[in-house]
Amino acid sequence: MDSTGPDSPYAERIALVLHGFEAGGAQRRTLALAGALAGLGARIDLLVVRADGPLRAELPPTVRLTVIGGPAARLPARSLRMAAAIPALAAWVRRERPDVLMAAANHSALATVLAYRLAGVPGTALAVRVSNAMVGGRKRLRDRLRRWAVRRTYGAVDAALCVSADLARETAALVPALADRVTAIPNPVVEDDVAARAALPPPHPWLADGGPPVILGLGRLVRQKDFPTLLRAVARVWARRPVRLLILGEGEERGWLTRLADDLGIAGSVALPGFVPNPFPALAGAAGFVLSSRWEGMPGALIEAMAVGCPVASTDCPGGSREILEDGRLGPLVPVGDDLALAQAIETLLDRPADRGALMARARDFSVAGAALAYRDALRTAAARAARRCGRTSG
Repeated sequence: MDSTGPDSPYAERIALVLHGFEAGGAQRRTLALAGALAGLGARIDLLVVRADGPLRAELPPTVRLTVIGGPAARLPARSLRMAAAIPALAAWVRRERPDVLMAAANHSALATVLAYRLAGVPGTALAVRVSNAMVGGRKRLRDRLRRWAVRRTYGAVDAALCVSADLARETAALVPALADRVTAIPNPVVEDDVAARAALPPPHPWLADGGPPVILGLGRLVRQKDFPTLLRAVARVWARRPVRLLILGEGEERGWLTRLADDLGIAGSVALPGFVPNPFPALAGAAGFVLSSRWEGMPGALIEAMAVGCPVASTDCPGGSREILEDGRLGPLVPVGDDLALAQAIETLLDRPADRGALMARARDFSVAGAALAYRDALRTAAARAARRCGRTSG
């Protein structure tokens, strides 16, 4: 029997590690992947430090949830909470001995690797899902330390599953010893119910009032997403033609973005209504979606927009934007931080939008079902590697 094929006895029990249910692409993709893997017959455990958050309701009923936070959940920063949960995670792995332990996102990777080492269970395979670029803030001390830690710890990983080819290249270059265990797998973004979810009422009146076109931004209000550049770009367009900007998300930069919109004189044409669990009605009603990020992994919001035929533009940032847009064939790509180029891209969306059918066809390459099959096979390969390490073979 092929120990890594579709009938492999390995990877029947998979444990995914995530901080919690806060709004974010990595969290949403993890929940979709967990449900799809469970649907393929695997037993899925989701281990979280905190059980609260806006995505808690999206936990699939087929996935077993374990909260490992305890006192760690009360610490003030996510990185501290993850670090403090290492002993509890190691104890769980030692007790439960899953076939695969996988860090489901960058933020949980280091804690997962250290907990795996502490657990001392070589028969369990160790995998990390590389969900975001590690180059966006490399001049910052924290990011330099993170890259150093990755170099020192990822050599023991059985599989590094990267959400884009860009991240796969970056990971292999950062940890050369890991190169033969690095795999790029499409992000699990597009589910079968997209059309039904898009048909629900839009979350803001601008999307149905027949007024000036609405440009949509989507994501956490944090430095990575660089919404200030999007605001400046929209201000340039607004000076020439009526346009409105709707940003769906929540985060630490809300106050700064509100003040900037006022300073730019476009406060009346900008709205930040907060996090929206279902973005598809907004994407279906917008004139265009713009990704202004400094760096990404494989931006799910860009794929979600394309899934409903919404015209898109993006910064050519580290991560998967260029890959998704096929080198700009499906939407403009502009330099990071260039509000003039981004303004020109927005006008292109308004005047010469890409073919809706082509956008939707490309989005289908990132189906949850297809990604789950690829993850299943990659995790089985990792589990078989761990089994060989312990002298076990398939029977």
